[in-house]
Order: sequence, then structure tokens, then C-alpha cells
Amino acid sequence: LGPDLVPPMAVAALAVRALLERAALPPGAVHIGQEIAFRRAARVGERLSASARVVSRGERQGWVLMGIDLSVEGEGGPIMEGRATVTMPAAAEAPS
Repeated sequence: LGPDLVPPMAVAALAVRALLERAALPPGAVHIGQEIAFRRAARVGERLSASARVVSRGERQGWVLMGIDLSVEGEGGPIMEGRATVTMPAAAEAPS
């Protein structure tokens, strides 16, 4: 990386942190998987925007399994795309 580029995993860590802060997951929630793909490097000082949406939700034997799409865009277009998988006890699910 050049001196003006941000390490890709730093972008991913900040995006996942923002997701977890906003998601208000209930006690007992477990992050069980993550897939990410980087489209380009972010530049130091570039304004980034992270967004997430629930793309799948299933319930089985008292557990909720959710798939969440996560994307990060910068001033120059897409930077990162990914999907997180989270599970939690159905009884502990946060209110919608």
C-alpha cells in the first residue's frame, strides 16, 4: 500500500463495528461467518459510507439465523461488499 491508502481490513473492521453498534443485537447473539470482497482501496481522508440490510432470516429449533449484506462506498465508488451471518436465540431477538 502507498502512504495515502487505507489497509482494506481496517475498512472492514470499521464497517463491521458500525453495523454491530447500530444493530442492537440481543444477548446470546453470535457472529458465525463473514465474507468480504474489496473493489478498491480507500484513500486516507476519504469520506466513507457503510450500509447494511437483512437479506435472509430463518428460525429453527429456537434459533434465528440472519444473513446481512454490508457495503462500503467512498467518494470514488464501491470499496467493499460482504455478507455477515449472525445467529441468536429466538426468545432473545431484539424488537423490530
